[in-house]
Amino acid sequence: MAGRTSTFAGAIGAAVLAAAIGGGAALAQQGFGDPKLSEANLKQVAAHTYVIMGFPNVAFIVGDKAVLVVDTGLGDSNGALLAKVAHKLGYKGQKLILTTTHFHPEHAAGQGGFPAGVQVIRPRVQQEEMDQDGKAIMDAFARAEAMKPFMQDAALVKADTLFDRERDLDLGGVRARLLWYGAAHTRGMLMQLLRSRG
Repeated sequence: MAGRTSTFAGAIGAAVLAAAIGGGAALAQQGFGDPKLSEANLKQVAAHTYVIMGFPNVAFIVGDKAVLVVDTGLGDSNGALLAKVAHKLGYKGQKLILTTTHFHPEHAAGQGGFPAGVQVIRPRVQQEEMDQDGKAIMDAFARAEAMKPFMQDAALVKADTLFDRERDLDLGGVRARLLWYGAAHTRGMLMQLLRSRG
């Protein structure tokens, strides 16, 4: 399958969205930003690929058959916003798939805002880390004044599908490979490799 290949990864704190997609730029987040995500910050960074820059950066990979959303935002209100954006970017009746770069709340605790039927996929190690350490980090976020309004409905929810090293997704016209290479920012840090026609 002819096409281009791109890689990106997300992280908290001094995180960089390394969108090597068509020579896209990187955005470094210094400290904590505003947890409220905005559709106004949506940008197309390559064919099939959009990003909302914020806390955190959230990616949308749009295929003919499905839309992959990478990260949930903090709390259900952010999750619901991201689901709405995904539906706008996609086509009527498309499958919605969600993955999380790692288990920290602003990346994974907005899953409740996504509609029923969304398929959630993450590395097994990330799920284990979430099960083991999730409560402690959720408690820490709940004590932070800027995070409190978003923590009211935030929850870390188990994935529907777990994988060990990699998982290939055919989104229709673009393929996404979810990869776990080992510990990085967290033990379960996820990377995505994209390959599209063109």
